[in-house]
Amino acid sequence: MVNNFDTPWDFQPIYRNEKYEVVYSQLNEINQGSPLIGKLIINNVGFGKDMYFGGPFLIDNDKLYIPLFVRKFCITGFRLCEIELQTMNYNLIGRILPLIFLDRIENKKIFYWINAEKQNADFFVL
Repeated sequence: MVNNFDTPWDFQPIYRNEKYEVVYSQLNEINQGSPLIGKLIINNVGFGKDMYFGGPFLIDNDKLYIPLFVRKFCITGFRLCEIELQTMNYNLIGRILPLIFLDRIENKKIFYWINAEKQNADFFVL
């Protein structure tokens, strides 16, 4: 995690390191009390024209792992999105979940919680 104090309801809208700048714009709650989602800008280039992303995200080498907001006919939630920062290609990982509260990457696994209380931990295998 970029900042251990970040949550899906309160996270830093700007992240910079030596190679990348990641910025959330147009941050809004999905519903009152819901996680924040917004547009994503990577190195001053908008990413995913009609896509909205939650936070917090994780960076591992040149890959960004971030919750992607999904709204389908009868389902609303998040899927994990893996963005190759050098090529700007992306892959979706896993199924739609009510919340993806990212924690850490360890031994080719991305650990996350599915609730605000940080209970019910699970992981995605990379």
